[in-house]
Amino acid sequence: MRPINNRHYDHFLRCFDEERILRQDEKSKWIGANLSRWWHHVSAETRFHPPTADRLPDTQIKRECLEIFCHQDSGYADWQCLAAVLAWGGQNRKNGALCFDHFETEFQPVIAAMRQGQMTSTDAYEAFDDLWKKRPAKGLGAAYFTKLIYFC
Repeated sequence: MRPINNRHYDHFLRCFDEERILRQDEKSKWIGANLSRWWHHVSAETRFHPPTADRLPDTQIKRECLEIFCHQDSGYADWQCLAAVLAWGGQNRKNGALCFDHFETEFQPVIAAMRQGQMTSTDAYEAFDDLWKKRPAKGLGAAYFTKLIYFC
């Protein structure tokens, strides 16, 4: 193994710091779909129907707000947390509907455990992976369950 070239290494660190700073500025620009509109399309296609009193805000949500939205003390239900993450991430609405067809039996227990701090991120990943392996066409693949793990 060759020794590190200090000049190149210093340049790398400077670039990495500049990139990190740029990414921080970009975070506030990561805005997802309108939550209510996304849910309106999905709810027409799914068998899952939450109580009518539970609604999603008629707004887009920024990345930095999604973590607050998904916090267990936010006042939002587990299904609303899932819908917000999927809408923010740009989940295809047909896949979103398919996902909600399995929400109560498969996804809700994992989401609830994550939001209540009863499951580590590793445990959550394994739980989602096990669900996915049983029936892959559920509308929730690795890209979205890792988003859920992050925000919950």
